[in-house]
Amino acid sequence: MMERALFSLGPLPQKNFDVVFEDLSSGRTRRGSPGRSPGGRDRARLHKPYSTKTFKVVLKFATKIPISVIAQAMKGHQSENAQEAFRVLDIILRQHSAA
Repeated sequence: MMERALFSLGPLPQKNFDVVFEDLSSGRTRRGSPGRSPGGRDRARLHKPYSTKTFKVVLKFATKIPISVIAQAMKGHQSENAQEAFRVLDIILRQHSAA
């Protein structure tokens, strides 16, 4: 089981769902179109069967991080939540710069 942190601006609608990944990278349709995602008929024509991996995703609400704590910390006020708010902000900025 792998755990990751996820932050969102608002509440997320689904809490439990499955994600299925299909590996089509090694398949090639008879029409000779590598890299193209095959449709219903083309899937039956793949020379090699594609493999799938299913992941069960469970989202749990952990806590609400008040971003206003960062503004207060910038003014010199200390708070219990300041460290956690800075950690969340750091993760968000790193993900944004990597994209």
